[in-house]
Amino acid sequence: MTWSFLLILILPLNSNAIDTLENEQKTEPVTTAPLLPYLQRGLEVTTQYEEYTARLAAVHNRLRNTLGKEAPTLLPKLTKEPPRPVPFGYQMIPQLIPSKPPTTHHPHIITTSYSWPRTEQMVAAELRRLDQLEQQLESISTQPRRIQHGSFEQVVAQYLKREKNQILIDRLMKHNRFWQQAIHKNKTRFDRQTRLYDATIERQKIQETLNTAHSPDQHTTLKKRHDTLTQFIETHRDAEPSARFIVVLHPNPHLWIIQVPLYSDIQDQSFLQACKEAIEEAWQFKNQSVEFRVEVLMTAIAPQDLYRPAAHPPDGTHINLKAHVARFPKAGGVLTTGTKSTHAIPRRSIVLGPKIIGTRTLAHEFGHILGFADRYFRGYRDLGVEGYKILEAVPNLFDIMASPGNGQVLRSHFNDLLSGRTSEFTKQTP
Repeated sequence: MTWSFLLILILPLNSNAIDTLENEQKTEPVTTAPLLPYLQRGLEVTTQYEEYTARLAAVHNRLRNTLGKEAPTLLPKLTKEPPRPVPFGYQMIPQLIPSKPPTTHHPHIITTSYSWPRTEQMVAAELRRLDQLEQQLESISTQPRRIQHGSFEQVVAQYLKREKNQILIDRLMKHNRFWQQAIHKNKTRFDRQTRLYDATIERQKIQETLNTAHSPDQHTTLKKRHDTLTQFIETHRDAEPSARFIVVLHPNPHLWIIQVPLYSDIQDQSFLQACKEAIEEAWQFKNQSVEFRVEVLMTAIAPQDLYRPAAHPPDGTHINLKAHVARFPKAGGVLTTGTKSTHAIPRRSIVLGPKIIGTRTLAHEFGHILGFADRYFRGYRDLGVEGYKILEAVPNLFDIMASPGNGQVLRSHFNDLLSGRTSEFTKQTP
């Protein structure tokens, strides 16, 4: 498995059990007591990572200087500055891009794992590759002039791969920092998630062997265990009560319309319209007998009105997200800005970070507004002095709440939204 594939599978930083996520700017309090293992290892790997990024910046500068003298036509392939953290703050919105078409033929669950030791190994490997790249750059001066340009092209291509991997490792660093702490603070929930993860892995292994069972008795035994695991997974995953502010219209026997009030202080109206369209396009289901669809009732609130009589935060400000979201009406969901990484608080808010977001990922976050929990499982193994190994499993690649990058909205999502509340909702029918 390549690094890129491994890291792309890392799931988003949203969790219905982590109610402190909106305060992600806060750090662990300073203490004179020995650091906990996950913090100590995190500090060590962070120090190595910072050395690595400084080295990458130095190689970038050296390469630009060399190309400026020896191969200036290649300079446009490099950025003017080395990779830097993406700034974040109030009113800083991401670029919303269309998601790739979903995969339709993946029979297996997807799993991945990460830890401080694994991240440390990746940083060390990238440092070795930077050594090789600098040696390659140094050797070009001894080559015949006629082949030097081609050699510079190879060095540039290798350097661009190094930048790409730095972005992936940076993402892994952020996930480690967040989930290591989350696991430590909420062992009860993550012990349950670990049992679900283990049950999912065992069930997948049974599925792979069912068709090759050597006898009817063996097949029956495997099938019974498979069904037991499925029942365990379905009954022990996070509860998913739907948001009380949604309104369901049932204008005819074949049509259900779920109206969702959504308040936003984002000032870019074209962006809000694009979000509304992306969500409504994703959250619909239709076959020959029935149609379900979501309508987003977007209400824009000017920042000055949201903060009156106080002054609203200037654009780009780092804000207290919990206090900020609390200013919005409770009669609907919230779409706002101000975080490093886009995340959602179930039945309450989506807070957008500045990085590019796909339309399907936005629709996944909107699912949390409706009340759906993440349907992937994130467990762990305690590595002692090495911190925690985080384990992730996507049991259903086709469910948008399990696979934000590939899943779709299914009829079962609408069944879940309506379950137990049909009599209440039909009172809202015109």
